[in-house]
Amino acid sequence: WRGAQRASQLLPAWMSDVLTTRDPDEALRAACRTLVDSGDYQAAWAVRCASGSTHFLGPVARRGQWRGCPPDLAPPRANGERRPRLFSRVVTAGEALVARDLGSTALLALKNGELVVGILAIRATDPDGFGETELRLLSPLSGSLGRRLSELAGTVPR
Repeated sequence: WRGAQRASQLLPAWMSDVLTTRDPDEALRAACRTLVDSGDYQAAWAVRCASGSTHFLGPVARRGQWRGCPPDLAPPRANGERRPRLFSRVVTAGEALVARDLGSTALLALKNGELVVGILAIRATDPDGFGETELRLLSPLSGSLGRRLSELAGTVPR
C-alpha cells in the first residue's frame, strides 16, 4: 500500500517538472528530484545509455542518499562506466529489476517504444518495496521520460 501511494503522488510534479524541460540532462535531474522530494523515495539516479548497450552516455543525475546500497546498484561513478551483468536484463529486454537488501532498489528501463534509451534507479528504505502495483504505477512515468529523452535528442517526431 505504501509503495502504491508513494508512486501515485508523483504524477503532478512529474508532469510539471520532468516533462516540460528542454534539456535531456535536466529531464533526468528533474526526474530524480521529483522521485525523492515528491515521491518520498530515499534516492534516485538516472542515466542515458547507448542504444541497446550498457554503455552510459553523459552525466549521471542523482538525488538522495545511497549509503547502505550494494555497490552494483549505486550510481555509476563516471561517464562511460559499464555494468553489463547487472544492467543487461534492463537494457536488452526492457524489463524492470528489483533488488532487495536492507532496502529495495528498482531499476527501470527508460524506453521510447521498444528502444531503451536510459535507466532509472529508485531506492526505497523498506526491504519489501516495489511490489507489483507500485511498479505498474511507475512504468508509465519511466516510459514518458524515455519518450521525452528521445524527443529532446531529436530521434522521434514531436
